[in-house]
Amino acid sequence: YHIKKGLSLGVYLDLLPGFDMDYVVNRVQTIFLDGNAIDDLQTPLVKDNTILAISAAMPGLAGAIFRKNSLHKALRTKSEASVTTESDQENITLSLKLFNMIAQEKGKQLLDEGVVIKGKNIYNFLIDRPSLKDYIVHIYRDEEQISPDQFINMVKSIEIVKLIIKTV
Repeated sequence: YHIKKGLSLGVYLDLLPGFDMDYVVNRVQTIFLDGNAIDDLQTPLVKDNTILAISAAMPGLAGAIFRKNSLHKALRTKSEASVTTESDQENITLSLKLFNMIAQEKGKQLLDEGVVIKGKNIYNFLIDRPSLKDYIVHIYRDEEQISPDQFINMVKSIEIVKLIIKTV
């Protein structure tokens, strides 16, 4: 997903389909940016190929340590991956990962709006779960219907796929 370099984390999340600032502030309790816990929604997104992972509250000590603005945040360790230079590009690529209740509550709407996924990731996901093919009703490529097997064979050689999933 391409975004404007320097966009704040909070603004990015607020712009996602089905999200709003109230949801981001109150429901999204854990945020990882390239493996590092983030507390500040004003954090600018400046690095190309950034991975952003968000979660509702997680249980236990780990949940307490990584929760936004946690009293236990001193127990966090900082990943070496965060020591990178900013991108010179005007736009950057960001990968979004949703966990637990966030995935359940917002995943369907994001998929309905369309997501961009690496072809090899779709291929590996479907190959590792062959029974999922039985649940696919229709697949269209450029308005032409194709079989699940055709789709699987096609995506393994495609760099990036825009996928829109409609559930019945």
